[in-house]
Amino acid sequence: ARDIESEFSEAKYIGLSIFSMCQAFLTGIPIVAVVKDIPEAFYLVTVFLIFILCLVVLSLIFLPKVQMQQKYSKMSRAEQKKMMTISVRRSSLKSTEMMLKSVEDLKN
Repeated sequence: ARDIESEFSEAKYIGLSIFSMCQAFLTGIPIVAVVKDIPEAFYLVTVFLIFILCLVVLSLIFLPKVQMQQKYSKMSRAEQKKMMTISVRRSSLKSTEMMLKSVEDLKN
């Protein structure tokens, strides 16, 4: 999966989602601990924390897919096929080059 064209790779967005979750927990847990004695504030902070966290994760996962779909929907079938073929060939060439380099490194 590391050789996949960045257009199709989701690792960056998954990483950003995990980072945003950690950031939300690191900022949210102390706030929740401060307001734990006030039920209304505790509930409000908890609900907002969960809402923001879900919104960010879902946005980071699905918005790139929606943008890619909009990009490809403006193209004809032939253009879409051409773009996909070019991307797959680039990925294949990169992985082949990496394999050849690793084989050469093993010989040396």
